[in-house]
Amino acid sequence: MANTPALSVLIPFFNEEGNVHPVIDEIHAALAGIDFEIICVNDCSADARRGKSAALFSGLRSARGEWVQLLDGDGQNDPHDTARLWAEIIAPGAPARLGIIAGKRNSRNDSGFKWLQSRVANGVRRFVLRDDATDTGCGWKLIRTRAFRDLPYFASMHRFLPALIKRAGWDVREERVNDR
Repeated sequence: MANTPALSVLIPFFNEEGNVHPVIDEIHAALAGIDFEIICVNDCSADARRGKSAALFSGLRSARGEWVQLLDGDGQNDPHDTARLWAEIIAPGAPARLGIIAGKRNSRNDSGFKWLQSRVANGVRRFVLRDDATDTGCGWKLIRTRAFRDLPYFASMHRFLPALIKRAGWDVREERVNDR
């Protein structure tokens, strides 16, 4: 396909109208020099998509890049992490079996109770799925489009992306990212 970008940046927005332009402007500044497209999807559960997982799959149908970067519409994820990891891992030639680079937040800006809930949920998920992922709640994920398209769709599947990609035969890598 002519004019195919290297990267598709996929952003689900949920009641974040005021964030759309600032997030897009920051992406353009951070990813200067990378051939990319931006796909914004309404993540409103009152619509026919019914939530984040459905919004991601809806947006994925439009993605033309070899890689898809998932960023949350609230601005919590830093697109400068994308530029950094793209230069370190993808641009030099990512391993052929690498299916996902999953963000692992440097520090959590959550309340103590939310942090505890997350620790317990991640621990149970790791024990049951044996996927070794430590922070699946982080919205920053860089996924090979082909690996993403291999996955089954189900509600809340976005919470299990590393396990699903590993199960599909792809390699999973975690990298530290900023949490704002």
